[in-house]
Amino acid sequence: MRAAANPGFACLKSCVYSDQEKYLKTPVTLLLLNGPDNTTTLQVEVQSLTASQARQAIRNGRVLALQQQRAYLESEAKKKHLEGNGKLKSATPYVVRKDGIVPDAGILLTWQVMARLVAEHTA
Repeated sequence: MRAAANPGFACLKSCVYSDQEKYLKTPVTLLLLNGPDNTTTLQVEVQSLTASQARQAIRNGRVLALQQQRAYLESEAKKKHLEGNGKLKSATPYVVRKDGIVPDAGILLTWQVMARLVAEHTA
């Protein structure tokens, strides 16, 4: 197998040998969500899987069943929705902890902001 050159092979190499042999010869069943109650399945050769398809179909050394793929796809869709709405991001470009301030990467804390934070957290 050429694992480095192909995402499907890279994921498949973590599977047991019998699964590797099986899915090198037969396609993987891939679930597509077209809507809440509308799904389609595709038979895809391992060497033709994209990186995202490989992550969907083969995880933790196993080729996932369709129900497991659906759970994965719904979880990923929920994550993307929350990130798009900004609900996973902090309201400020920093987090104040008991032991100090942790700024987000690439954020400049101005002197005014730092002075306000010090005033708020000085006992």
